[in-house]
Amino acid sequence: MRPERSCPVCGSSDTSAFLQRSSVPVHQDVVLASVAEARASGRGELTMYACGDCGFAFNAAFDQSLMSYGDCYDSTQTCSPEFSAYVNDLIGYLVEEREVRNCTVVEVGCGKGEFIRRLVGYPRGNITGYGFDPTHVGPDVEYGGRLRFEKRFYDEHASSLPADVVICRHVIEHVPDPLQLLSAVRRAAEQRPNALVCFETPCMEWILRHAVFWDLFYEHCCVHGTCSRGNISGWKADQRAASFEHTRMLAMLSNWRSDSVPLKNGWARSGARRWLVPWT
Repeated sequence: MRPERSCPVCGSSDTSAFLQRSSVPVHQDVVLASVAEARASGRGELTMYACGDCGFAFNAAFDQSLMSYGDCYDSTQTCSPEFSAYVNDLIGYLVEEREVRNCTVVEVGCGKGEFIRRLVGYPRGNITGYGFDPTHVGPDVEYGGRLRFEKRFYDEHASSLPADVVICRHVIEHVPDPLQLLSAVRRAAEQRPNALVCFETPCMEWILRHAVFWDLFYEHCCVHGTCSRGNISGWKADQRAASFEHTRMLAMLSNWRSDSVPLKNGWARSGARRWLVPWT
């Protein structure tokens, strides 16, 4: 548990609790072999705070030691025809409109590899891909060497791999210190001045506006809103949009600047308490 309720992103002490649940399952997407295993699975405390300065929301009671990301963890959603079509549309957008072709793409937290596999396989894309995830299961090399998987977390060592495009979908909300992840991505992107970074994450505004309380759970130790994702660590957020029925937020970051401000000063500061009204 964090000893303080200060915001882990901007350091502000102007934070407010808005949701508390005790003894909640720590995992949402672990496939277990028996009812007994499920009943014995780990539990933790959910104490959600929101920062009044930068809009960041976080679980102040989150304990990283309770988490276990391994082979049994599976967050694949493309078994749904609707979600599968959404993934295909997103890949088509990246290739056809953002011109993600003839380049190297790194996916941070690729899961079982479905997204990066479809992207590398896109017709006439000529994409080389690398996927990082400790939960990956399957061959390490596919598409004749154009796609490689590393069964580990993406960290400062992985960021030595230059990337034209870095994709991070539904990962940053699992990271208690998002600035550490952003620093690693930044180190990879700064090696290519025209690098494109794509983050996708649940949208805090949508969750609160529609009172979707079940979308706040232990694995998601932090939740981002549109007001908490401004100019991040020297990138320009050149496009932000809602995705998949407005439940997710898609942010495209580009235009790396070597003279950028430090990470903690690079986040937009904007009041967020208006989104807490449904909970108070």
